[in-house]
Amino acid sequence: DRKDRSILFWKSLPASDTLTLASKLLTAMFVLPSIFWVAYVITQIALYIITAITVLSVGENPWTLFMGLGNPFK
Repeated sequence: DRKDRSILFWKSLPASDTLTLASKLLTAMFVLPSIFWVAYVITQIALYIITAITVLSVGENPWTLFMGLGNPFK
C-alpha cells in the first residue's frame, strides 16, 4: 500500500474493479481514437479551405482541383 493511502481511497468508492477496468478499456478503445479522428477531420477541412483559397488567388477553379481526376461527368 502507498504511504498516502490513495489505493484505499479508490477501493472505498462504490465502483467495482470490473467497472473500473471497463471504463479504462472503453476510454482507450473508443473515446481517445474518436477525439483524434475528429481532430484529423477538422485538420483536413482546414487544409482543403486553405488550398481552395490559394487556388482561387491564382485565378483557377478549386472545384476542378478536387474533382478533376475523378469527375464522372466529364
